Amino acid sequence: MFRPSNASKRVFAFFLLVSRRKISKTLLDAFDGLNKIQPPLIPTGYTSAWYVFTLRLKGANAAKRNKALNRIRERRVGAQVYYPIPVHKMPFYQNNFPQTRLPKTETASRQVISLPVHPSLSENDINRVISAVKAAVT
Repeated sequence: MFRPSNASKRVFAFFLLVSRRKISKTLLDAFDGLNKIQPPLIPTGYTSAWYVFTLRLKGANAAKRNKALNRIRERRVGAQVYYPIPVHKMPFYQNNFPQTRLPKTETASRQVISLPVHPSLSENDINRVISAVKAAVT
């Protein structure tokens, strides 16, 4: 059985990170200036592993977000909503912390869409993601 060395694992992890950063930079540049989108914000002095690329549709409710999501998916882009229900509204938290109110989290859960940034995306795939998002929000 083949067992990769620790060095091989580190090289692969670095490759994943570099690839995701490159794709995310391309998406950030492409969506710059689109006033209906709030791209992911990374505070100064911080970095992201870009495990997901989550953008926010400004002023959208869940219905508008879902309409945009469906339009993106129609163009064969694997966009997702990972938390359609805010975590604090899930059964465990509702049972144990029923008074918790997080209005900004609730608003965000109705507005966010996550886009693919995995390293196997080709340049054509990335361009399809960009054009699908732009078509869905304009």
